[in-house]
Amino acid sequence: MHWLTGQFCEHSKELIYRKTITSRVQFDSCLSLVISASIFGMFSISDYGLLGLTNEYYLLLTMRVVVVVLCLFLALIIRRWGGYANRTWLHVLPLWILATGIILIVPLRPDSLSTQTTAVVVATMAFYLLIPNLLTVVTIASLYLSVGFIISAVLFADITPVVTLRIALLLIMANAVGFFALLRLESLQRKQFSLLHEERHQNCTLLKEIAHRKSLET
Repeated sequence: MHWLTGQFCEHSKELIYRKTITSRVQFDSCLSLVISASIFGMFSISDYGLLGLTNEYYLLLTMRVVVVVLCLFLALIIRRWGGYANRTWLHVLPLWILATGIILIVPLRPDSLSTQTTAVVVATMAFYLLIPNLLTVVTIASLYLSVGFIISAVLFADITPVVTLRIALLLIMANAVGFFALLRLESLQRKQFSLLHEERHQNCTLLKEIAHRKSLET
């Protein structure tokens, strides 16, 4: 297995593994996207408490509705046609949509940057551990979220260099923890699959030998 991605080095073996887990990935991805979209949408209540019935609130509400609808639509598509073997791009889109939505909150709610920073850390961990996906896909999406959030905070929240550094260090740690946790999980899942595949091969060989001996005895 590759030390940096946790995937099988042999492409054929990796493809077999991805096809084997397709049904589980479809269900888990659909469920996690519905949960994530629901949580993202429910934060419109806190938006109303902070902004009231202002133009910023209506813009933020529109953005949240668009993100929720897109995520739910993709969840239905993934439930039927998803899978890492042939349609990895379907699993990429929800992460980028959610990340973009989180980044766009900053210019509309710059006064609540501290709570948004916490939300980004939670979202980063959710990308790695809640929403099923390949490590390479999650890493790129999480880095996009982190870098985009920092840039948006600098441009719209007028934060000092010290605060920027603190946020950057916090997001680096969140990405590091999430990365190594998912890397270990990916490796363990593939090791288990490899052991089961080897055991099945040995059992099949043993059954053939037994059948061959019985044919010789008769």
